[in-house]
Amino acid sequence: MSLENFKKIFWMEWAHRQVGRTIGLLFVLPAAYFMARGYVNRRMALRLTGIGALLGTQVRAPPRSTGRPAWRDAADVLKGPVRLPLLLAGLDWLAHGQERPGLTHC
Repeated sequence: MSLENFKKIFWMEWAHRQVGRTIGLLFVLPAAYFMARGYVNRRMALRLTGIGALLGTQVRAPPRSTGRPAWRDAADVLKGPVRLPLLLAGLDWLAHGQERPGLTHC
């Protein structure tokens, strides 16, 4: 791989992480504000907390410097294929059966 190809991949990955962090902040900060002000009921606050926790599962830890390839570690192999389905299943479970939003000050 040439240096130019590496730079392209590096900056694409960097931008992807920044987009993910922005999405996380755009969810967590307003959710925390509305929960702190009491604009959502307890049930909705628990759901928002659950969604925030599921979004947190998408955060990738920095690579370890163990000297061995990451693909050899069984836990690392399972993280990638499990995180996104866990997030989507959790969001579906949290949203299932919700008749109306839990807003109280409208």
